[in-house]
Amino acid sequence: MIENYTLLYAQGENENEGASYLKSLFKNVYVANTGKNAWEIYKEKKPKILILDMNLPEINGLDLAQKIRELDKKCKIVILTDDTNVEELLIAIKLHLTEYIIKPINAEDLAIIIRRAIDELKEDDQKVNLLELANNFYWDKTLDKLYKNNKEIKLTKKETELLKLLSSKLNSTVPTEEIMKFIYDDSICNTSKFRTLLYRLKLKINYELIESVYAIGYRLKVKNKK
Repeated sequence: MIENYTLLYAQGENENEGASYLKSLFKNVYVANTGKNAWEIYKEKKPKILILDMNLPEINGLDLAQKIRELDKKCKIVILTDDTNVEELLIAIKLHLTEYIIKPINAEDLAIIIRRAIDELKEDDQKVNLLELANNFYWDKTLDKLYKNNKEIKLTKKETELLKLLSSKLNSTVPTEEIMKFIYDDSICNTSKFRTLLYRLKLKINYELIESVYAIGYRLKVKNKK
């Protein structure tokens, strides 16, 4: 059962079989039988995956996809159509659809399309959560991990806390005292411990990422920053 993403299934005909199949895959499936109804559901629920029939009454699937794209560039849209139409296909290409497919579609093909949509969503989420730093370093905000050239740099707990703080304040210099209070539980900040921590971390990253600002503190080097 897929719980992380919601899905809107808008089918003009009474397509109970398709809706039942999707409900067996997703925890949250919203079903509509008109374009207007689908539009109202979208505005309220903001589903991440949409399967829209081209022949929806009131608002057809392609027009509905256009309206949704004006508000949401990231959701994944699949259009189901009875036949190919060059003009419609050209419009569909501009909407960056996950799929534009001819009906009927079987459960196996639908499962493949849904997996593709989920993979695209995960890639989008990953891009949002990755901070691109200098010298081919990346910080994953979700996992609190540091990578260089797609290879993880193993960090200690304190090193992770230091980079987590600095990455939360990109383009800013974080005062040394603030850093030490953040990463140490001691009521008294131990300068010697912090300098040792910083030295060991800089050795790991070959002095390529953390920049010292004299008498103030430290900051991460961002991409293209000299």
